[in-house]
Amino acid sequence: MKYVTYREDNVTVNEEKCERVKKSILEGKEKVRWHKYILRKLRFASEAGREGREEESIPKFYLCLIIQDGSKLYIEKKYQQNGIYFKCCEEITEEQCRNILNGNVEWMKTDKNSLFREFYFQYTLNKIRPWHVTEYDRETAIHIHGEYLTFNRNIRRIAGGVTDLFDEENIRISCLNEGRVMVSSKKMITIPNILRDMLQNAEESMEMKAFAH
Repeated sequence: MKYVTYREDNVTVNEEKCERVKKSILEGKEKVRWHKYILRKLRFASEAGREGREEESIPKFYLCLIIQDGSKLYIEKKYQQNGIYFKCCEEITEEQCRNILNGNVEWMKTDKNSLFREFYFQYTLNKIRPWHVTEYDRETAIHIHGEYLTFNRNIRRIAGGVTDLFDEENIRISCLNEGRVMVSSKKMITIPNILRDMLQNAEESMEMKAFAH
């Protein structure tokens, strides 16, 4: 399973400061690619996760929908160790996504994709289930050397315990005060192969213990 590894810092600012940051990026000499889209994420969690009893090092799983010119669906696994974030994503079809939402995950058990197989085991053994859906109006500035900023406006949670990733009708509850923007700074890092292998082996060992319960 291949991971993107990075460090992340977050801060909430007002619109005026956000626009100053964006202006400085636009006027800078470095090449930057801009992307603007709506991101909708459905968090899966075990009972311990829903009760806030999980550590940061425990992997979190999401079904994600990017709404732009065209839609894109993917599964995301993410966790943190020693201040470093590890993230792995794999695209899925709408049919596969709806199967997961309906609790039909048996097809993932023997899939060639290791992330799909892990999701299956987490679903069946650790009982991760759909928890909540969060939406973000997001704008991203990506630098060519692996640093990028995300500007999250109008973060909102679908109310009433709705866990349908495709829901467009139910009430959204704002998670940010009016006029505020959450800015995330992410810097990609490269982990030496020997350390990456050690972390990978430790993760596999931890997964095998989880499967045994």
